[in-house]
Amino acid sequence: MRHRKIFREPLGKVLIFTPLLAIVTGLTGCTLLSGLVRMGPTVYPAPPSPQLPVVVGARVDDGQLIVSTGRACPSDTEIGIYFGDSKGNWAAIKLTTNTAVSEINIDNLSDTVVATAPLQPASAWYDSIMTVENFFPDQQFGWTATTDLTGLVDASTQHAADEFFFGDKFGWMTSAQVTARDGVDLATVCTPTS
Repeated sequence: MRHRKIFREPLGKVLIFTPLLAIVTGLTGCTLLSGLVRMGPTVYPAPPSPQLPVVVGARVDDGQLIVSTGRACPSDTEIGIYFGDSKGNWAAIKLTTNTAVSEINIDNLSDTVVATAPLQPASAWYDSIMTVENFFPDQQFGWTATTDLTGLVDASTQHAADEFFFGDKFGWMTSAQVTARDGVDLATVCTPTS
């Protein structure tokens, strides 16, 4: 009964079968075991924590949600946009840009942005948290930012068409203002990570 339990344990299997395999192949058990250890999964370094708060902006014009990355994202950037409410419901859209882009109209995507996942109308998410994450084509990771969209429909009418809400800490700014502060007291989802 006891020998059967050993075969159920992964370590037991390695300890039993390594010497047998070594005898058959002519290798020592240590050589074979060290080879098995080296075959583990590739471990990538964790992305560094941003030194500055990462922001993303939004506004609603004529019922359409427009997202501002603040700084232009280079072509071939993959952007994930997620909407959630307090109940944990999430809608997601993944976009790939064909050219550099700094604004994305969620309800009316331009020809320069390709959606790889469908999204219901943004109006369903006007009072939710929006999370935007970016993955650069030549880097292993990108930055993530969130913005609370609550009250954005009414607030947008009180600001110029080129101003976007970049969260409570930074408020309403134009893309030019964000770009001027990029690397000083904030970072954007498209600020290079290295």
